[in-house]
Amino acid sequence: MGAASLTAAERKEAAFGLKWEVPAKQVMRLACRLSLASRIPPAGRRWPGRRSGDRSFHAAAGAVPAKPTVQPVQEASPKVSRVTTRLSPSEAWQRLSEGNARFVSGDARHPNQGASRRHQLVSNQNPFAVIFGCSDSRLAAEIIFDLGLGDAFVVRTAGHVLDDAVLGSLEYSVSVLHVPLIVVLGHDNCGAVTATKEALETGEMPQRFIRDLVERITPSVLTSLRDGRTEINDMVVDHAKLTAERLLESSPVIAAAVHDSSTAVVGVAYRLEEGRAQLVSDSGLS
Repeated sequence: MGAASLTAAERKEAAFGLKWEVPAKQVMRLACRLSLASRIPPAGRRWPGRRSGDRSFHAAAGAVPAKPTVQPVQEASPKVSRVTTRLSPSEAWQRLSEGNARFVSGDARHPNQGASRRHQLVSNQNPFAVIFGCSDSRLAAEIIFDLGLGDAFVVRTAGHVLDDAVLGSLEYSVSVLHVPLIVVLGHDNCGAVTATKEALETGEMPQRFIRDLVERITPSVLTSLRDGRTEINDMVVDHAKLTAERLLESSPVIAAAVHDSSTAVVGVAYRLEEGRAQLVSDSGLS
């Protein structure tokens, strides 16, 4: 029967049949895809270890399998390890005390000052103590405690005066660097304490920003005078003690660290002639 003699219904039926007469190879491929689709996880989820762009995914779906590739083994880049072990507050103070004893006796070791130490500290720091001291040129913290690079986080102002920038620096050392010890370091013959005593005695205040230093040290000097201590070096000790107390009163972050015994705050008075650092107060050390 020729195509012209077919009715419209017969031609439609013949076209429908030809449409689905597909090669067996395509049928198998379609079945594979249907089977695969039944195992595809819901939208938004993936097979463990698979990406939607994985070649193995497309191979399972009927694409031409790709040759397995061997990924080159890459050596892990060396990590910079912590350079000092986490110490307790008492251990940190012991280490400072031993370093100061070496300095006093003339047996300083000058540790952690070589090129290898410098390279270790490129990516991180882990100081074991914070030294908040006077800016006096005779009070170089790393020298009098025989320390090296990365050992101490140092903050200095004239008369170790507290302000917002100092408090922020000290809170950073505790909350970010997790330093176990804060040392408030004063010294005898302190010029800032002497200027404050003279201002109180004469009634003449220094000009401009030096006045701000004097005003902040005044409570310590008044405390000494009230208790009958009129010598500058006695006032220096009182000022170190009271600065440590004000630090805890001003910073809830540091006070909390002392409360949970992760950090201690100590007051230290340094003797210029002897080179000795004397503990005068402590909170959380024992």
